[in-house]
Amino acid sequence: MAERMPSQTFHSTEAFSSKVCASLRPFIEYKAAHPELASDLQDQIDRALRHFCYEGDLKWVSLLLWAGANPRSVGAKHTEPDDEPEERQTALELAAYHKDVAILKRLRPTTEDDLTALLKCAAVVVSKDSLHYLLELGANPNDKDNGASSAVDSCLSHIHVDGFSLWHDHRNTSSWAIRGSLDALRTLLQTGALWNPDDRQEMNSIRRMLLGCEPDAIIELLKVLTEYKACSDETLEELFSKRMREHMAQKQWWMSHLKLRHLIQPKPSLRERQARIVPRDFARRYNREELYDKVWKLPMTQLAKEQGISDVGMAKVFRKLYIPVPGRGYWAKKAAGGKVPARPPLPSVQVV
Repeated sequence: MAERMPSQTFHSTEAFSSKVCASLRPFIEYKAAHPELASDLQDQIDRALRHFCYEGDLKWVSLLLWAGANPRSVGAKHTEPDDEPEERQTALELAAYHKDVAILKRLRPTTEDDLTALLKCAAVVVSKDSLHYLLELGANPNDKDNGASSAVDSCLSHIHVDGFSLWHDHRNTSSWAIRGSLDALRTLLQTGALWNPDDRQEMNSIRRMLLGCEPDAIIELLKVLTEYKACSDETLEELFSKRMREHMAQKQWWMSHLKLRHLIQPKPSLRERQARIVPRDFARRYNREELYDKVWKLPMTQLAKEQGISDVGMAKVFRKLYIPVPGRGYWAKKAAGGKVPARPPLPSVQVV
């Protein structure tokens, strides 16, 4: 093998990868005997390691590490040219992209490595085992400047269906199909990871991805996000654009159950928002939040007696304060143990 390895053949890395599989010891001996070629030879064996990490071949990953391959060197895989910077990665990163955590464990990442970057790689392929392993090593789940997780962003932006991205599937995706992504997301959120997109472009990307899912699948995602309180109300409100509201309109019961029904209700127009004006003296006389809370706990007649006015007068107070009240038959249904609609949110008003 040594006689067939002149320096001009080193750039044929695909041929090198097949030869190094046949005989590693002669390669090591050749490298020791030709120190002037050590740099080129090291580059070739590092390329081979990156290739087999990408392929997920644990046997050859182990052999190449034994032969001196460096899992932290940056470069392309053997099938890719050097002049494409976006393709330059380490073997550690390529191992994190593989679903088999054994490949990553064999490279033995430490706290000296960028574990958070590796966590983000594992989130792309929704490798639950790799995520768990990296978190145990000390990867920071919330690495972004806004205090949220780039790994969660990756997980949500790369929902996969049987190995294929939603971008390549023309059917709406079921909740069953994204179960792997939900499991990976739950693994991150259990450690306190948060979701907060950096900008509108990132939010638009995730929204487009979710619009390719069935409403049931989005409900399953919302269950996970709300269970771990992984995002703010403002983030969810931004997610639910007009198209998303229309997409989820048939899931009113589930949205109410998750206390998110307000997200699918039509947003008031500017004219409607400007029309909600409450006189300042009227707002001082009544506490809107307190009345809003009471009217959903007591019938209007009881509340009117408590306030010392008629039930008709009490109803006028609620209208002037723009406080939503239970509809006709609400209390009868509730007394009979029947299903009643969820309490709508208290709208904002202008006090003038």
